Amino acid sequence: MIQIIIVCILVLLGIYCFKFYPLERRNTKKLAFSALIIIITLILKRLTIMVPLFGAESLKIGFEYIPVMLAGVILSPSYAYLIGLITDLLGLVISPTGFPFFGFTLNQVLIGLIPSLIAVKVKNVDGKRFSKIVCLMIALFGGAGSLFVALQKTISIGKVIYTLTFLQKGVMIGLCLIASIGFILFMLKRTKNMKDNDVSLFGTWLLSVILVELAITFCLTPFWLQIMYGIPFVVSVSIRVIKACFIIPLEIIIGFPLLKQMDKLYK
Repeated sequence: MIQIIIVCILVLLGIYCFKFYPLERRNTKKLAFSALIIIITLILKRLTIMVPLFGAESLKIGFEYIPVMLAGVILSPSYAYLIGLITDLLGLVISPTGFPFFGFTLNQVLIGLIPSLIAVKVKNVDGKRFSKIVCLMIALFGGAGSLFVALQKTISIGKVIYTLTFLQKGVMIGLCLIASIGFILFMLKRTKNMKDNDVSLFGTWLLSVILVELAITFCLTPFWLQIMYGIPFVVSVSIRVIKACFIIPLEIIIGFPLLKQMDKLYK
C-alpha cells in the first residue's frame, strides 16, 4: 500500500513540474548538463560508504547529494525532477538490490526538486532580505530540534528501552543550538561583503542544503527504514544528527564555489 501511495506522489510531482515548468527541449546545453550531472551522481553513488545499523545497511556517508542539488538550483524543477528520477532508476539497474522501494526514489527526486523550487521562489527577492529570512528559518529549525530532544524521555532499540538522562538531553540540545548559532554567524559573516546576487545565491544554497537534510536525512529516510527494517525512527534520527554535524558544513563549503561557477556559465 505504501508503495502505491509513494508512486502516486511521484506522479503528482511530475505533473506539477511539467505543467508549470515545462522542459526546454531544444536547449541542448541544459540537456547535456543534466546528463553530466546524472553521470557524476552515479559515480559518487559508487563511492558512497554504507554503515550497517541493526543488521541492515542504513546509514549512508557520501556526497552524491551535491551534484543533484547544484543542478536543482541552476535548472528548472522539471529538469531537477527528471535528474532525480533517472539517477535512481539507473542506480537500480547498475546495482540491483532486490525489489525497489520507491520511498528512496522519492528521496532522490526531492533532493533536486527542493533546491529548484527554492531558487524559483526567491529569484526576485532582495539578497539581504533573503539572508535574514534564512537566518530566521535556521533559528526556528534549531529551536524545533531542541524541543524534539527535550520531549524524548526514552529510546527503544529492539526490545530494550533506554531512558535519556538530563545530561544526554543537554548535550544533544547544546549541539542543536551550537549548530544553529554557528550557521547564522557563518551566514552573516560570509555575506557581509558579497554582492546582492551572490548573497541570494549563497542563501539559496544554504537553505537548500539544510532543507534537503531536514526532509530527507531526518524525516523520510528514518521513516522508510522503520517501515522496511523496523529500525526505530528516533534512534535513526539521533544517529543522523551526528553525521549531519560533519556533512552539512562540508556540503555548504564544497558546493557554493561550484554553484558560483555554474551560475556564471548559465547567465
